[in-house]
Amino acid sequence: MREIEAVSFGEKPRRTFDDGALRFIEEHLPTLKPASRTRYLISIEALTDCFEGKFIDEITPALLSDFQTARQKAGRRIHKDMLGKRRPKPLSPATIRRDLACLSSMFTFWVEWEWATANPVPGFMRARKRRGLREGNPRTRWLRPEEEKAVLAYCLSKAAKTRSQRMKDYYTDLHDAIVLAIDTGLRSEEQFSLTRAQIRHNRVVLSEGTKNSKPREVPILERSRAMLERRPIVLKSPYVFTNRRTGKRYATMLKGLKSVLKACGIPEADWHDLRRTCGCRLLQAYGKSIEEVSLWLGHSSIEVTQKSYAFLEVDHLERGLSVASL
Repeated sequence: MREIEAVSFGEKPRRTFDDGALRFIEEHLPTLKPASRTRYLISIEALTDCFEGKFIDEITPALLSDFQTARQKAGRRIHKDMLGKRRPKPLSPATIRRDLACLSSMFTFWVEWEWATANPVPGFMRARKRRGLREGNPRTRWLRPEEEKAVLAYCLSKAAKTRSQRMKDYYTDLHDAIVLAIDTGLRSEEQFSLTRAQIRHNRVVLSEGTKNSKPREVPILERSRAMLERRPIVLKSPYVFTNRRTGKRYATMLKGLKSVLKACGIPEADWHDLRRTCGCRLLQAYGKSIEEVSLWLGHSSIEVTQKSYAFLEVDHLERGLSVASL
């Protein structure tokens, strides 16, 4: 970002977006977790394309509208249309909302530093929400018991049939990772950064590194307890899920999960959908209350849990109607 000299405006100098972004990056981003920091930097790059060189007091709803239009036209990645022509795929409204949420956070600091008198972003987002700039519908994908059974059986079958020791280890690790994800509901990073030292007294102890920085303990079900006991220990790594050849922990096993689902003819799912599967099982099979599930999964509030699993009530009503019509 290029430096622009501040000029006098009344008694206080006018600050540019560039000044505000640099100070925000220097002072606020170091306090965030790596994933949040990366997300903010992506948004700041997009915001800079539109607001570089602008004074903060020039960022009005009209300029925010220009930013939204520019982001929608820019697109996220190139894809081929029906005629085979390569075209940019428009950004989702949720992505643009995240960019604006980043700008809103910046304005909060600018107001605190007296570099701005008000934050125009929340009002703009409320107005645009009625015109389509809203978050997408929450995902409701989770693995039914028969899908889980098929996926796990396929992993074990591949591990048994392949001649490659590397692939035997991989499919065994994938099987075990899916089991733990469904049984505990750990977030992906919580799971793949899990160390053996965090497993104590049949619980996973998460004291730091959680999404909302709230420590919690997650019970380990019998199936996962047996799995963890039989997993080999890689001496040069403290992690539970470690590549046995390199000693490095897995960052993710999403690619493996997707390939297994495809091979089994099961609809696509993300790794986070395994966490949602855990929540569904806790509510339906184990009869846990929404408060208990919220604590188990480490949600920031009960409201988040209620919103995330509201679709189960609709499924329940639909099943009731089906039975009543028989």
